[in-house]
Amino acid sequence: MGLPKTAEDLEAEKEQVIEDIFDGDLNKFLKRLYRVSNGKAIRVHSKMIPEWKKDKDKRRVIRWINKNLDWPKHKVEIVHLLRTLERYYDAEINKDNVILAYELWDLFSDEITNHFQKSWNEVIKRKGWGRIKRLSKADSLKEQLAIGYKHVNDFEDFDRKAAHVYSTAKKDYLYPENFYHSGDKFSKQGCYIYIAFPLVGISGFSRIDVPN
Repeated sequence: MGLPKTAEDLEAEKEQVIEDIFDGDLNKFLKRLYRVSNGKAIRVHSKMIPEWKKDKDKRRVIRWINKNLDWPKHKVEIVHLLRTLERYYDAEINKDNVILAYELWDLFSDEITNHFQKSWNEVIKRKGWGRIKRLSKADSLKEQLAIGYKHVNDFEDFDRKAAHVYSTAKKDYLYPENFYHSGDKFSKQGCYIYIAFPLVGISGFSRIDVPN
């Protein structure tokens, strides 16, 4: 393992990537990524990934994503980044390019997060919450089932002292993992519930349950 990169090394690497891959325009890349990620309600786990599995190269992509990423949201983000590279930068969807997408996601994580937050706030101001496109209840449930939501009775390791993320699209269905919460006596070796929620929740159809 080499020495950690300095801030100067990272900036130099970013500048090289911006020139070589993004045609010298990081802002345009960020706008394109946001457009791909938020252009319409997309069922990544329940529709896109099953379709990708029909193709040999894309099956390798899905295997790599499942091996290297734990959280559903992060998998979606890599899929969208790879789709952006395909649509705008002539990159095929294959194993080499999913590794590239992951490296870009890691390298430009701050820029991506800041741009998405700014763009989202602008959309809310312009449209209001009522006009935001979201998955329907039925499609949200399909996504939840695809990422592993199950009935609480089928979650063998369910811990009543832990916090959980439940579906509001189907009663008593939850993401099968125990999360810790402030002030509890539950093991802190897991993930904090308020960090986990956006990683496993489906917008508008998931809720947090924290025991008293």
